[in-house]
Amino acid sequence: MIPHSPEQPRLEPQGFSFLEYDKAREKIPESTRASVDAWRDEILMICQAHGVDHPSKLVLTETHADMETLGRVQKLLDDILYVFEHQDLPPEKKENFIDDRERVIPLDHPDADFLSVSALIRVYNQKGRFYLLDNLSVPSPRLYNPEGTITSLPTTNTYEEFVYLGPHLVLIAIKENELNPEFFFTDLEGKLLDPFYPFTSWRMTGDHVTALYNESKQTFYPVAEDGTIHEDKPFDAKERMESHIIAGHLYFLITVAGLWKIHTAEKKVIGDPRRYAEKPFLCEKDGLLTIVAKRRGDDDWLIYNAQGEPLQEINTSFEIKKAMVIHETYFFAALNEEGEECLLNEEGTVIWKGDSVSEKIVELISHDSALMFLTQTPMPGDDPDDVEETYYDEQGKMIITYPGNSPGVTPVSVGGSYAHVRINEDDGYDICHLSFPKINLGTFKKIYTMQPIDAFRFYVIGLEQVDETYQVAKRVYDVRKIKALTKESL
Repeated sequence: MIPHSPEQPRLEPQGFSFLEYDKAREKIPESTRASVDAWRDEILMICQAHGVDHPSKLVLTETHADMETLGRVQKLLDDILYVFEHQDLPPEKKENFIDDRERVIPLDHPDADFLSVSALIRVYNQKGRFYLLDNLSVPSPRLYNPEGTITSLPTTNTYEEFVYLGPHLVLIAIKENELNPEFFFTDLEGKLLDPFYPFTSWRMTGDHVTALYNESKQTFYPVAEDGTIHEDKPFDAKERMESHIIAGHLYFLITVAGLWKIHTAEKKVIGDPRRYAEKPFLCEKDGLLTIVAKRRGDDDWLIYNAQGEPLQEINTSFEIKKAMVIHETYFFAALNEEGEECLLNEEGTVIWKGDSVSEKIVELISHDSALMFLTQTPMPGDDPDDVEETYYDEQGKMIITYPGNSPGVTPVSVGGSYAHVRINEDDGYDICHLSFPKINLGTFKKIYTMQPIDAFRFYVIGLEQVDETYQVAKRVYDVRKIKALTKESL
């Protein structure tokens, strides 16, 4: 055993030899083996990147492995040992387990064109297990749940969306052939929720409904975390409103007379009760709400707690435009004195700066416990919607650029590089990986989601065309297998 300090991971679980992996693997349940194999292969990939043949050697000075890498390897080793000892996945892994099975649901609509199918099919994904809503089905709409059960829904409605109303997954539906149609909620069997509450439109944060709009009253009604609709605490529709879910709690960011205020669905004021002259940004740090805002009376940016008390000053003179916390570290999109967009860390250090004044950070993305960000740059010409989109990692390294024709699907970090989507000449979507630029892994007519399973596998749920019909399919891709096939073909 290599000596270690409390600050340094030991990188070899007690009672387990990494060399005995295959023998121990035979004794664990088959349902756990794919996860354990991925953890082992990730350790080996990290070892290879640092020029060693065993994880215990990563603590040597000449490997230059940082504490984050050492901590990651130690966690992977401990997870492997847990499965070998308990014959089951660790509790946090079970809670976040991603279904790695493929699934295909044929759609029996031989006469339907792509636009009809695309417009009337809804898919909702829960960690690789998906629901399918088919409004085209005859004689009635059908709902396919992740277990394969098929439910026929009432024929009087069209079902618009899967949403969470509080803790419950429900459907938003609308009556057919009404002069002034209104939306309403049903359960997953199409039964009206009690009490019946019609609305004209709705606001979402993620997949949760956070406010309902009543057009006749020009009013938004907030929806609390438990699904309660607060008709007694409305928002004026003229007010600018954003909703955010932070650490499982819902907060609203609203402008009133040019000033910003933060409060809950119950109208409890959060942060500075005097409101904010410029837009604040809501983040989650250590499981709590924090607020990034300018200090009243000057141009300094600070981080505050939910009570409005300052926690730390941000060392920058730039104008912050976006903020996000990833692995308990703040990142900021900001504008420097020359009008150039930059990415800053919480010390105010510039990680990335745009190539030109016209390149703007449009989104900070939390992806698989890492930061990714998306920029847009206008293309030459008069069309404002014609833009070049570029994804970067949290070191500011470019991942991929889409010149003028982005598929709108975030790349996935897997297998030491990125899986991504490109639009083909038939306006379909090809699944690709940057390590194998000439290989098309699969093709879809529409993509609903692309997500990682582990360090080497990812899945895509999308609409496939088979001859003259369509099917919704979940396909699983393994970078290790693709790499092996590539070597065999050489």
